[in-house]
Amino acid sequence: MYILLILLLIILLFILLLAIFPVSIAIGVNSYEIPEYNLTFSWLKSILRGNIKSNDGIKIINLYLFDKKILDRPLKNVNGGMNNNINLIRRIKPDYIVMETSYGFNDPSITGMVYGFISFISQYLNIDELYHNADFMTEDSFFNMKGLIKINALSAIIQYFYSSNKLYSKKTKGGYEYE
Repeated sequence: MYILLILLLIILLFILLLAIFPVSIAIGVNSYEIPEYNLTFSWLKSILRGNIKSNDGIKIINLYLFDKKILDRPLKNVNGGMNNNINLIRRIKPDYIVMETSYGFNDPSITGMVYGFISFISQYLNIDELYHNADFMTEDSFFNMKGLIKINALSAIIQYFYSSNKLYSKKTKGGYEYE
């Protein structure tokens, strides 16, 4: 009986920690290395952290629990592909977003249009801090982006299961089939 009670308290403590401490997601994209990118996420720093890298079109995930590698494998696209992933990202509302962009194009007018577009779109994305460094006098075109996003872990997990359940119900009702 006491073991069941202790187990229940541990589960409740874990759920409370998920609700209180956000997941930090850092992303970096460099125009010289496109389509490669690096996405790093962590929850409570040393408890859970991971890295998703794209090398030559292959996405690889590394997952660490208490600084011990527990997963290192290629990432497969499952659960409805890109459309389902975009819908999931839309439903997860981030608590905090910081974005830093550096860019420049051969034609200064294109640099100005990108500057205006990023400034305009940032108002609708609820970006808390935006730093964009436009280089109007560059000879080589480039684009670099770094970002930090903090999301509520419990909310993200609930939205993921909601998304998976919705996809499963569509699949079983004959809406569409997967490979």
